[in-house]
Amino acid sequence: MVSVLATALSLAGWVSHVAAHAELSGVSTSSLRGQATVVDAPSAPVFLDSAIFERLEHFKDVGVPATLQDQIGRATIADGTCRSVVSPGSGPFPLDGYAFWHHNPERVDVVLKALVQLPSTSQPSKFVIAAKKQLPSACFYGNQTNKLDLYQPEDLAKALYNWHRAICDLDWEDPAEQPQQQALTTGFICMASCDTAKMELPAAAVDAFSASMAAAQAVTKSMCAAMPWTSKGPVTPLDGLKSYEEIAKATEPWRQ
Repeated sequence: MVSVLATALSLAGWVSHVAAHAELSGVSTSSLRGQATVVDAPSAPVFLDSAIFERLEHFKDVGVPATLQDQIGRATIADGTCRSVVSPGSGPFPLDGYAFWHHNPERVDVVLKALVQLPSTSQPSKFVIAAKKQLPSACFYGNQTNKLDLYQPEDLAKALYNWHRAICDLDWEDPAEQPQQQALTTGFICMASCDTAKMELPAAAVDAFSASMAAAQAVTKSMCAAMPWTSKGPVTPLDGLKSYEEIAKATEPWRQ
C-alpha cells in the first residue's frame, strides 16, 4: 500500500496545514466533523452529519439484515460504522485497519447490536445524534481476536472484486462515488489486501483515507490507476481466486 498510503498521508498533512491557517481566522476544520454542514471543499472532513446518515442508514436498514451469515460483510459494516462516528484519536486506543476484521465476532457483534438498536432512520437528525452518542463505546469493546482464516478465500476474492468495481467501474449502476463511500471502501480493500500479504495496517494510514474529501478521492484515484477497470472489466480479475496467496499476489499493485 506504499503509493496509495503515501497519497493519503500526503494529503492528510496538507489538510492539517490548511486547518492550522483556518484556525487563525477562528474556523476549525475539525469542528466541522459530525456537523450538519454542507461543504464542498477539498479540505472538508469526510464524515459530516449527512455522510454519517448516508452510511449508517444503509448499514442499519440494508447491510445488517443482508449479512446475518456473512462474516466479511459483518466485519466491514462494523468497521465502517465506527469510522463514521469515531474521530481519530478520540478513543481509548487507535482503531487500526484490523480493529474489527481481527475482532470478529466479539467486537463486531457488539457494534452491530448497537447499530440496529438506534432510532428509526425515518427521523434523520434524531438518528445521527443517537448514533454519535451511543455507538463509540461499542467500537472499543472486547479484546478477543480472530485470524484471517475466519474468512473463506473465495468469499474474500469476491468481496474484493465488488469493492474494486464500486470504486473504479465508472459505468456501474451503483458506484461508490461519494467521499464517505470511497474512504470506507478503499479501507476495506487495503484491509483484505494487506492481511493476505501479512502486512500491518496502522491506524494513521486508515485515518488518512477519510482525513478530507480530497484525500478520499485521491486514494480512490490511486487505487484505480494501480489496478484499472476498463469497459471490458478489470484488467486484473479478482473473483474466482482460491487462496490467500493468490489474492496477495493479484493485489500486489495496491501495495507498491
